[in-house]
Amino acid sequence: MQNTLFILDPQKKSLALLNQASMTSEGFQEPKDLETWLSSLGPDTKTFGRKVLWISRQDRTTDDQRSDLIGIADDGDLVLAELKRGQLTDIAIMQALSHAAVYSSKTPDDLASIFLAHSSKVSENRSLVGTVVSLEEARSKISALIGDQGDEPIPVNGAQTILLVAEDFASSALKSCD
Repeated sequence: MQNTLFILDPQKKSLALLNQASMTSEGFQEPKDLETWLSSLGPDTKTFGRKVLWISRQDRTTDDQRSDLIGIADDGDLVLAELKRGQLTDIAIMQALSHAAVYSSKTPDDLASIFLAHSSKVSENRSLVGTVVSLEEARSKISALIGDQGDEPIPVNGAQTILLVAEDFASSALKSCD
């Protein structure tokens, strides 16, 4: 699927074709650049209509797989972002579904523990928007994001939202999503 992008010149009242380059040709990398861009949107900024507190980057879900970004949305849903430089294929969808299955059983305390564990990683590739220094602070930040409805707290991780981000999507991947 090829998109054509234009830039509007308001003074000339004209459109000009925007020069396109691939992320690969520009030297962008998934962990270093794509994850950083998305996770730089803090919990006060709406990401695709919801506020998201990103709690982990490159979390190991199995011995041979890592999730790209995991966050908690202000509606309590877990947000699993699968990011691909270049074209996203069926394999990436299977990865995302596998991660969703692993995280679906995580309790709010499990998620707070993951947040704390990833907050202590100092590496540039794993830095998060916000960090916490204790399990209680992690719980508090999650609670502050989702709030509560009177006596009933909003359930955390009652559903998982898979966010697929890529330069392009294989037609078979789009069919799978449909």
